[in-house]
Parts: sequence; structure tokens; C-alpha cells
Amino acid sequence: KKFLLVIFLFLGLVQFFSLSFRQMPFLNKGQTFFYNKLPLRQDWKVKEMVDYISNRFQNRAILIGMLPNCEFFNHDELILYITLNKLPYSVVGLFRTNEVKEQLKNCDIVVTKEPFSSVYYSKEKSEIHERLINEMLNKYGFRNIKRFNLPDNSIAMIYEKYE
Repeated sequence: KKFLLVIFLFLGLVQFFSLSFRQMPFLNKGQTFFYNKLPLRQDWKVKEMVDYISNRFQNRAILIGMLPNCEFFNHDELILYITLNKLPYSVVGLFRTNEVKEQLKNCDIVVTKEPFSSVYYSKEKSEIHERLINEMLNKYGFRNIKRFNLPDNSIAMIYEKYE
């Protein structure tokens, strides 16, 4: 009976760890990603960006274009803080290269980061996308109005369209 109890407890422990922490017990080899430990506590400045935009544009209805789509810095995070603050802003994610030109024409504000990185692109495609976006920002009359330092040693930038 004790042997079966030990086997069931061991299987329960394995089940618990694999479902709760996405890893097998006692097999942690010092990985640094956040699933096997407490969540990372990083400030990606999204709240500060929304505060800056709301102070500058008050309650005007504006369209904000957001790229890139990183794990912790993306248009979903921006939408969350805009919704929590009950602001009248719309947000569009600028991911697809073939649609970015049309979407940028309609944006009043663009939020991006340098160096550019995205979960959708390889390093080579990220560099191409970054050049394309910078060319289009210049072409459509966007001007950098604010910068924020991010925890991955990159810089978030807010651009406003001047006509």
C-alpha cells in the first residue's frame, strides 16, 4: 500500500508541476525565461505613453498605429491602458508590410521602438520592416515628439503626424 501511495504522490507531483509551471519537477536547468519563476517585473512604459498622449491630445478622437508586436510591448497593451483610462482613442497594429502604407496614411500617432523587433519577423525581415516604416514615417509627415527607455535597452518613440 505504501509503495502505491508513493507512486501516486510522485505522479501527482509530476502532473502538478507540468500543468502549473510548464516544466517537470527537479529538471530545472537554470532557464531565464519567466515561466519557471515569478513573472518578470519590467516597466515597458506603456502607461506613461498613454498618459503622455492623453495629456497632449486630451479627449480628441485619434487613431494610434502601433508597431512592433513584441511580447510585452504591443498594441494589446496599449489598448488595455487606453480602455482603463476610458480614452476615445483607436489603436491599430501595424504588422503586415503590404497593409502598412494604407494604415499609416490614416494614423494620427505612431508608436514604435528602435531597434525594431517583432515576434512575427526574423532579424533580416525586422531590419527591412524598420527601414520601410522609417521611410514611410518621413514620407507621410510624422515627427518624433517623445522617447521612452525600455527594459530591453531599446527606445520607444511616439510620432505625431504634421500636415
